[in-house]
Amino acid sequence: MTDDVLIIGAGPAGIATAIAIKKQAPHLTVTLVDAATSAKAKLGETIPPAANEVLRRILGEHSEELLSKHLICPGSISRWHNEQVGFNDFFFALTGQGYHLDRQLFEHDLSTYACQLGVTLLRGAKVNAVAASTTGFRLSVHFGSDKKVYHARFVVDASAQQRRLTRTLEVAENTFDEVLYLSALVSVEQSPSCSERTVVEAQPYGWWYGAALPGKQLMLMLCTDRDNVAQYGLDNSYEFLCRACENGLFQYGFNHLRNYSANEIHITKRRVSSGILSKVIGNNWLAVGDSASNYDPISSAGITKALIHGELAGKAIAECFQYGSEEALLAYEQRVFADFNQYIALHAQHYGCNQRFADASFWQARRAVTQA
Repeated sequence: MTDDVLIIGAGPAGIATAIAIKKQAPHLTVTLVDAATSAKAKLGETIPPAANEVLRRILGEHSEELLSKHLICPGSISRWHNEQVGFNDFFFALTGQGYHLDRQLFEHDLSTYACQLGVTLLRGAKVNAVAASTTGFRLSVHFGSDKKVYHARFVVDASAQQRRLTRTLEVAENTFDEVLYLSALVSVEQSPSCSERTVVEAQPYGWWYGAALPGKQLMLMLCTDRDNVAQYGLDNSYEFLCRACENGLFQYGFNHLRNYSANEIHITKRRVSSGILSKVIGNNWLAVGDSASNYDPISSAGITKALIHGELAGKAIAECFQYGSEEALLAYEQRVFADFNQYIALHAQHYGCNQRFADASFWQARRAVTQA
């Protein structure tokens, strides 16, 4: 079985790449391969107004229908570099509103649209081996105990930090920083009066994030590091819940948290690095999304970046097939590098401005990486 383009990973970056290819070059065969049997819940639930523009370009008139299934986010409320409460309102944003997403539904709808354009989606398919060939790549794909061999003229690595392709090709990874995210998805049926805003609050051991999601759910997330988890036992459900309730802004926006017991808190732990590949394009391949460059969620840009870069990647691949030129691929790589440099400056600004906890190890470590 031979495809023009095979994309490893069916998250926002992979799907956006597939859609962009089919829109510009409908004759190309595009296959998305994803290890999950269905779209699944993931971290990253909020998109700012800037995401609306790229969604309109990717989905056209379908973007409004897709976003109507999610909760409008009017902005954020935060206590960060001092005790003063800050508000970031989206009311005057020219590109539209922000949203709190049901991430599983969001990705399901994106992939459904891709399939309507003629993209083939293979779920429950794990790429176990990749090898370069004279015509592109040969991939061994496992469906449970069954194995199939696929051939593709061009392969896209959109497998996030698993980097199924680029690690096989031994592309160097440059890690800038690493944090640990502890998250819990909580039902809010007991108390529907949650803040519509994203709530962010800094603490000596890290920072908290809270967001009400569709389906009467609340995402609680703590960004910290391994040292603080070990020192304070932050991955213990009781400790996690107690410290969440200590946040003054959480008491304002999610005061029902005190009604929960530790038995209702199920923590997911995820290591998140900030980094970028030494190159994101090569001979018949390209990396996109978190496979190419991954950001700390403090940037609030993860999904937006995935969609924008996915659209650019898809157009560049289509042009490569149509005109035999790598100029668009090179421009895509330059954009990924330029965006990452902007992110580094943003990282330094956000973590460097917090003087409330200047002596705390978490904040010292974040400032140290920006000064290195």
